[in-house]
Amino acid sequence: MHFLIFVVMKKIFLPLLTVLLFNISMIANTKLHSDSIDVLHYKITLNFEDYINQQISGNTELRIASKINNLDVFCLDLLKLNVDSVKINSSDVNYTYNDTLLKIQTSGFSANDTFLVTVFYHGHPVTDPSGWGGFYFYSGGAYNLGVGFADYPHCYGRTWFPCVDDFVDRALYDLYIITPFDKYAVCGGTLQSVTNNDTLSKTYHWKLNNSIPTYLTSVAVGDYAAVIDTFNGIQANIPTYLHVRPADTTKAKNSFINLNNILAAYEDCFGPYRWERVGYVGVPFNSGAMEHATNIAYPNACIDNTLYYEELLAHELSHHWFGNLITCKTDSDMWINEGWATYCEEIFRKHVTGHDAFKSHVRARHAEVVRYLHVEDSGYRAVYGLPLDMTYCSTVYQKGANVVHTLENYLGDSLFFSAVKAMLDSFAYNNISSIQMRDFLSQHTGVDLTDFFDFFVFSPGFTHYSIDSFIVTPAGQNFDVNIYVRQRLKGVTQFANSNKFEITFMDSAWQQTSRVISFNGETGNAVFSLPFYPVAVMADLEEKTADATVDNYKVIKTTGTYAFDKAYFTAIVSNLPDSAFLRIEHNWVAPDGFKTPHPSYTLSPNRYYKVDGILSDGFLAKGKFSYNATPSTQLDHELLINTTDSIVIFFRENSSREWRRTKFTKTGNAYVGFLTVDTLYKGEYALATYSWISSLESNTEGTMHLNVYPNPTDSQVTIEYEIKKTGKIEITNSMGKIIYIQNISKGNNKIVWDSRTHIKGEYFVTVYEGKEKISVKKLVLQ
Repeated sequence: MHFLIFVVMKKIFLPLLTVLLFNISMIANTKLHSDSIDVLHYKITLNFEDYINQQISGNTELRIASKINNLDVFCLDLLKLNVDSVKINSSDVNYTYNDTLLKIQTSGFSANDTFLVTVFYHGHPVTDPSGWGGFYFYSGGAYNLGVGFADYPHCYGRTWFPCVDDFVDRALYDLYIITPFDKYAVCGGTLQSVTNNDTLSKTYHWKLNNSIPTYLTSVAVGDYAAVIDTFNGIQANIPTYLHVRPADTTKAKNSFINLNNILAAYEDCFGPYRWERVGYVGVPFNSGAMEHATNIAYPNACIDNTLYYEELLAHELSHHWFGNLITCKTDSDMWINEGWATYCEEIFRKHVTGHDAFKSHVRARHAEVVRYLHVEDSGYRAVYGLPLDMTYCSTVYQKGANVVHTLENYLGDSLFFSAVKAMLDSFAYNNISSIQMRDFLSQHTGVDLTDFFDFFVFSPGFTHYSIDSFIVTPAGQNFDVNIYVRQRLKGVTQFANSNKFEITFMDSAWQQTSRVISFNGETGNAVFSLPFYPVAVMADLEEKTADATVDNYKVIKTTGTYAFDKAYFTAIVSNLPDSAFLRIEHNWVAPDGFKTPHPSYTLSPNRYYKVDGILSDGFLAKGKFSYNATPSTQLDHELLINTTDSIVIFFRENSSREWRRTKFTKTGNAYVGFLTVDTLYKGEYALATYSWISSLESNTEGTMHLNVYPNPTDSQVTIEYEIKKTGKIEITNSMGKIIYIQNISKGNNKIVWDSRTHIKGEYFVTVYEGKEKISVKKLVLQ
């Protein structure tokens, strides 16, 4: 399903639902019903004629195989419906029901015995407490969404039929849905027949020929027309059905115009579409979509005659490989369903909307993950093993997609897609755990993925890869490049091992080649032989690894202004003798500190920039760096915490050099704005704060500029100063607000200030000579 991404990125729908915390005392017994029984087939017969009063009635027949000997009692899940009777093999049996569990007694079955259980019931199916999941009624019909975000188990088949409601138990389905004569019923699978019962009702028989867990079963009753097409798949011609409101058929054709192209892309990457039908059904739900097998519940509002919601369409469709064909074994493995489906959005972008759209999509997702995810999900988290109330959080979706994106490039496209196809073959119509995925992919590729999964799947936070330095040595007709790399960390304390990332080398003529470096731990080193002399050496130029870096490059052919997407940087190019290749890295880790301490300056604790590329002689540009201390932006709120400090910018050519303050022009206020450096050079830039209080109070030159007494005080204060020309004295409170200004001149060296009308606290007395701030003292009012 698609919830958080859909709501956050599309913004026209309901605000984010707060996923409700729930009483998990019921979870203490983690034994699954599927440990003792296996449901092989469901035959669901339900009457929706009274949908206006939000009532259903009917029965479900379950064909069950016993997994154990002496099975004398078993349980089914059924939520808050009224049970009328229960039969086993046509005979009434005893049962108990507590609105949640239906406990059924048997005469005793042996392992592998099969039997039929029929449960007759009626009532009002419930909606999940969060508002997302369960059953919904509206004036024109009814429909289900197969998971509940707040309830547990999250599988939500039990809201409308008795079942073994977990991710593990899979079965085949026949559904007989009775509707008013003027309504249409759409379920998963293929429509077998429509029977006119009388002039008042019809029965729709749908049959699903592939096994699925309960949460992927579906029903929608309403006013529907079908837009029908065929997808020529690699194994078969597959019908596609868009069941939509009659007035929406033209809109559906236009909004789904690329459906077959998306299917072709997925088949190319992941193997054949293995289901009997491709299906979407429009529903009046505005907070996401649900990947029911062959019958995706899709918001009517997204069938809007445009391609605006194609990403949602593609996400849900991809579940027919990840989630429906192979299914997460437990809630802890949900990233296998949702992380892989979110990754498939980039497959759609690459194959259908083009390379530039693909790159922008990957960068935008990663930028949000590394910048905001620890705030949204209350800390840095692993994609595996999240608490139950976070099963469907953004870490699972967005960071999960980043993990798969990185894995693809860690293995390389050919090896990765071959292994994924083999995995889908081996685990088709079955569940899979994260450990099983790791072990299968390792065995199939011959690449031990233990270290990769340990860090990217089972650990929180991010790694960060950078090139520390390189040395080029002529070697005959070639050049040996001795390169040193480094790993830093964000939101985690244990370094990753078996690291791999791509390094791109470019010469002055823009000739380039790439190599992959491998290393363990914090640092690494390798020597590469190249046919040219590199002048630029860049880590992960094509953004293949989702580390704590967001970067992009541009080929600049004319002067002008160039904004670098998600890097919070703009280049203003004023002179360009020849085309330039300019790359900006925005690194989401702290820069190296000063080699020699500077107590007056504090470098950013969480980010720095690197400028790289091929810049010809005469290239001239200004660099415009963003700063923003608003806490919600997660940029500089940890740097700009003292209103008496000033923001500045430092530069160094490489890691062997000391940071030095560089000239800039500031636009904005103390918290939000831009620092524009006059001349942009290749190297590293870091924002910093300058504390003039620390600077001036640590002045050891011996010249007395300012004396304030008594201090602390509760009355009048004498302020003595020395200046060589006219100036002023300024007193500010701890919030930086000016509360007193007095012009002063050479020759006068003292003023008296009455503090009694001001509240207790810290104040700062500053002496200016002309416009230059020359001294400051802290004053405490008692």
